[in-house]
Amino acid sequence: MNILDDVKRILAQPFECRKTSLPDGALHNVQKELENMINAIDKDIYSFTPSYGKYLIDCWLGDELVDKLLDVSCQYEKLIKLK
Repeated sequence: MNILDDVKRILAQPFECRKTSLPDGALHNVQKELENMINAIDKDIYSFTPSYGKYLIDCWLGDELVDKLLDVSCQYEKLIKLK
């Protein structure tokens, strides 16, 4: 299963079933990790793994996070095609 499968699975769940409450600071941490991942992909140095994508999805926070994950996945796919 890849990251897009995980994203689609989560989107198929009713909103109230999605994990929405996290400890203070968790949202910031996930956002920083996403920024780091996107920056690293831009530099072509990040090895994007499904398990790491799943970790981010497990920190589910809403549509904004899914949009970022989809964007990161699209960037990764473009990198793979360029190699």
